[in-house]
Amino acid sequence: EGQLGVAWDLDFFGKHRANLKAAVGTVRAAEAEQQAARVWLASQVAQGYVDLARLIAQRVLLQRDQTLRGAESQLYERRYAAGLDNRNEWEAAQSRIAETTRDLAALEGPIALARHALSHLSGQGPQALSRLAPPLPALREPALPVQLPAHLLGHRADMVAARWRVEAALQGVEA
Repeated sequence: EGQLGVAWDLDFFGKHRANLKAAVGTVRAAEAEQQAARVWLASQVAQGYVDLARLIAQRVLLQRDQTLRGAESQLYERRYAAGLDNRNEWEAAQSRIAETTRDLAALEGPIALARHALSHLSGQGPQALSRLAPPLPALREPALPVQLPAHLLGHRADMVAARWRVEAALQGVEA
């Protein structure tokens, strides 16, 4: 012998409908927050890529500078040997070479950190991008209109998520 029970709860005052709307709003807010996280991650990867390209370009410039300073040092050495200059100019050139060498060595750490950060952001191992050397193209700043419509702010994923969280909370209060 078994018993079977059935219950039916009528929604006279809209409590169930409000609970459903609150739950749907919470799910939509979570989806919008997920999209905001994707946008943030993409912007961090792009920023890291540009930072790495900037550091690589800076290293190339320092390497060129080091080559030029070496040639300058050789010129001063030949001028000194010919009796046209004193030793001070050559010593100053040697010190500039040492300074450039120091700057090059100091740049290797930030380059390695930038590559490691990009590896981390892209979900790869720490050595996955060890040879990445992106070029730094000429970046042009886009022309922005003088006035931006306020409704554009409402399309940001974090703003949409906040709006849906508020609406879900209001539905919870109504329930």
